[in-house]
Amino acid sequence: MKHPNPGARCRRRGPDAVPHPRRVAVTVRRALRLGFALALACGCGGAAGADADVLKGVVRSEAGAPVANADFDVFDAFGDKLPFDDGSDPDGTYAILLPPGTYDVVCQPPIGSALAPQVRRGVRVDVVTVLDWTVPPALRVLGRVMAAAGAPVPQARIEFDRADDGTRQPSVGNVTNVFGSFAAWVAAGSYRVTATPPETDTVLAPARLAPVTLTGADTLRFTLVAAARLSGT
Repeated sequence: MKHPNPGARCRRRGPDAVPHPRRVAVTVRRALRLGFALALACGCGGAAGADADVLKGVVRSEAGAPVANADFDVFDAFGDKLPFDDGSDPDGTYAILLPPGTYDVVCQPPIGSALAPQVRRGVRVDVVTVLDWTVPPALRVLGRVMAAAGAPVPQARIEFDRADDGTRQPSVGNVTNVFGSFAAWVAAGSYRVTATPPETDTVLAPARLAPVTLTGADTLRFTLVAAARLSGT
């Protein structure tokens, strides 16, 4: 989340002045990284610390500008999100401390940056692994999800699967609001787009559109019908 007044600066008015929140966040992240590194160096990080490696790099736009406040998520081979993450600093750098292994990593630029999330699969982390990112511009895709009876479907999730190889492309803004509407940001391409009702809704079935090539002037409409219950032995 950006400061409501980007041009504002922290003005010191005495020893109790409050620093700018973004500076605090950056300072805390760097302090945690340094503290963790010192713990590893002195061998006092415990079992988990002793086995921790570093995934680091720089996030840039296609124009070469650093991307600040990009969020990182790390997933294991089973697709489960792990409790290791970081956000990029104002110079675009990031560093994630995690056990050695192979992971899927998602880089998600901040909403409103008009930059598309990206995923790298099968990233092998060993000691110090450098992984730089160049994030492309994002397309804004509007749409609405309705039930067959005409009621909007809130909290439906919109997923974009590449039409060429079926891999899932990360996106932001891909959950419907109380009116069933969404405004998602995703990289340009051809996709099979699916609307899935929330897990708490066991009445409606997901709906998938025919492959569509997104142009940035797209409005997608989904109609979810009643789900059929299957059972067997």
